[in-house]
Amino acid sequence: MARRKHKPFGDAVDELAEFQGLSKRDLWRLQARWREVYAAELQSRTGAWVHRGYDWHVFSYCFCECVSGPKAKRELEVRLPTTAGTLVFSDAGNRKQWGAVGQLTSYSALDSLVDVIVAAEDLSWTFAVTHERDCGPYFSRRAWTQNAAGADDSAGLQ
Repeated sequence: MARRKHKPFGDAVDELAEFQGLSKRDLWRLQARWREVYAAELQSRTGAWVHRGYDWHVFSYCFCECVSGPKAKRELEVRLPTTAGTLVFSDAGNRKQWGAVGQLTSYSALDSLVDVIVAAEDLSWTFAVTHERDCGPYFSRRAWTQNAAGADDSAGLQ
């Protein structure tokens, strides 16, 4: 992927080591790959890849299995130290589209962000931050989706 350095979301990137912004083309490809994994059920049932303007609605409308709230934050915190590459990108609902790859070290970097998707570079897990006070955050694994074929994460929902 072609990457260029910039800070599309300000000081929050201080939590990213070796932060690199994604080109618009790479961001579009990333969003498409993410949707193929986490929005496949939505697409098969409705014909659309995005529901009600936001990618994270695949979780809030139960198109993809997930955990939410404090459980979601715990799942993310467990995975961050062992994830070599972390993707952070804007949800479809954001007016300004941006994306980055780096090493996210803590959930605290996401505290001031809304409508953001975080994922392992291999998309084995994802975490969504919403603008809704009573929705999310959400955490899901590829193994919990209908596209789990070949996934090595067999722990299931806990």
